[in-house]
Amino acid sequence: MWRGPNGFTTADRNLTLENSTPAQSGTYTMCTFVPGCPASHIEFPVVINPRPTIYNTPTFNTPVCQGSTLTGSVIPYAGTGVTYVWNGPGGFSTSGGNTFSFPNVTTANAGNYTYYATVPGCGWYSARAAVTVNNPNLLTAPATSNICAGTTLTVTPTPNYSGVTWRWDGPNGFSSAVRVLSRTNAQVNMSGVYTLTANIAGCGAYNRFTTVTVTACKMANNEGGDDNNNNTSTDNTSDPISGNGNSNDLNTFFKCYPNPFSDQLHMNWNGYEVSRIHLMDIQGKTIMERFSGDSREMVIPTENLSAGVYLLNVETTTGILTYRVTRQ
Repeated sequence: MWRGPNGFTTADRNLTLENSTPAQSGTYTMCTFVPGCPASHIEFPVVINPRPTIYNTPTFNTPVCQGSTLTGSVIPYAGTGVTYVWNGPGGFSTSGGNTFSFPNVTTANAGNYTYYATVPGCGWYSARAAVTVNNPNLLTAPATSNICAGTTLTVTPTPNYSGVTWRWDGPNGFSSAVRVLSRTNAQVNMSGVYTLTANIAGCGAYNRFTTVTVTACKMANNEGGDDNNNNTSTDNTSDPISGNGNSNDLNTFFKCYPNPFSDQLHMNWNGYEVSRIHLMDIQGKTIMERFSGDSREMVIPTENLSAGVYLLNVETTTGILTYRVTRQ
């Protein structure tokens, strides 16, 4: 005979609890009666865990800053003897309770973290969630940006962190609460230092600085020039951006053609020494750099350039000229 919680009894030899519930947990006693012998009994503790009906979602203190401690937790599953194993990127694994701490994390520790909860008598249950680790030391923005007036000023900081608020502050009270600094139809008075403030989740506020120079550039043209005669000059009359020489002299001594150009850009000059020539994209990033030496002419191969507008920066011993040229 068996006796148990809630007045349970049965004369069966084997104890069977159909459709068991946690309320039936407790001590069950098996009583035996053998004629001619004293009665005996044996007690059996029985635990019936509730079967989980949902998979509990883990939570983390994400985004977390590199070098900080990552913490994770999941609502405990009901029952006795429940165990947990946590797995994550880079071979991370820990076992024990429904919470864990992972000190001094790096960006390599970002990714999905999964727990496995084993409920005795019911099986195992699992769920996962993503963790972001931000490294503020990776924040960069271009130190300088040189563009022509009338074009669009664009400065893009990297990387595009998760959970970040962005702010740009610049000359004449300019401010913008977006990641990418963009000013259409830029003018000379927009030149100056632009300050980026990135409030990186889990890390705090960090600053980067970009010095912007907006200059008045005139489009070079190919009047009177052709692709085959290096000695045929073009009319390039833009004012020099900087320098202490005579602007009119600088305007006439340097010729570049054709414009628009395709596979080659030709240049020749006289009267002044050209020390260096930069071909830059419209944001002022140098694509090619050439030193003239004793030559009075130069041909820059451009067949690998994409179509678009470029800046030609000419450095002389007297001043600097910038031309806007187009790759067709």
